Amino acid sequence: VHDGLFNLFCSLVIILNSFFIGFSASRELKAQIDGENTPEWLQVVDVIFAVFFVAELFLRMVVDRLLFFCGPDWRWNMFDGLLVVESIVGLAVPGKAMSNVVVARVLRLARFCRLARITRVIRQFDSLRLMLLAILDSMSSLFWCFVIIGLVQYVFAIMFVNATTEYFSMLEADGGISTHEDVQAARDLKSDYGGIYRAWISLFMVISGGADWRDLYKPLLASSPLYGPLFIFYVFVMHFGVLNVVVGTFVATATEIASKDREALVKYEIRQMEGYTARIKTFFHEADVDNSGTLTWEEFSDHLNNRKVKAYFQALDLDV
Repeated sequence: VHDGLFNLFCSLVIILNSFFIGFSASRELKAQIDGENTPEWLQVVDVIFAVFFVAELFLRMVVDRLLFFCGPDWRWNMFDGLLVVESIVGLAVPGKAMSNVVVARVLRLARFCRLARITRVIRQFDSLRLMLLAILDSMSSLFWCFVIIGLVQYVFAIMFVNATTEYFSMLEADGGISTHEDVQAARDLKSDYGGIYRAWISLFMVISGGADWRDLYKPLLASSPLYGPLFIFYVFVMHFGVLNVVVGTFVATATEIASKDREALVKYEIRQMEGYTARIKTFFHEADVDNSGTLTWEEFSDHLNNRKVKAYFQALDLDV
């Protein structure tokens, strides 16, 4: 079960299962829209995948024995075990129970948790593994980035809600809405800044591509021209300050993880050693001028006196 070909086959099955889950969800939706029953062959394929993963888990338990529960991969084993149990429970639930909306919703959500099995495939690829580890290790930094961004947006949201309040106060003092421009400005301010939550969402959309910041900038000018530069200052601070710091934090975390990833370091050193070995073999083959298969001291000495050979060894950090 630890053979490379077996792991490759399991990875292919996991990928196929991931595609099948997406396809099955699409077919179930189509069946519900058309008022039809879900095709039975989807259930059959689901059973085949479940049997395969149960058999694969059982084989690993037999081969690893106690190491399955206390070895270096025990967390992954427990994770796989939970997914297998979920598959069995999902298949064992009778069709009548699926008529219950709550039960059906829980089972569907649990079923899509099987997609997390794709992380086993990611482990086989260095770059993907490093990205996944960087994301997981950055969760604490991401949380504090969210807190900082949320606080900054909260401060500006209060300012722009006050701007909306001022605008409606001015309208009331002037006798109410009188022009088409007032109607449009009032509608936009209510929609975008009609409360702290709405203002916070609007400001988040500005920096995340959910809305064009020009469309959210124009209604504020109806309240006072002073809020225009304040809004532009918010966009500048968030785009060129805060978000760049967030990106830099993730880059630093990824670099740190890459330097600590033991498996990646071992593979890098092995590649380096294989490269050195290949280059040294090339040197000896080139020094064997008469192609006798043996290297005399004269051939070796003459080859070392070649300037290109000396430069080549200097590139390998070898003093000749």
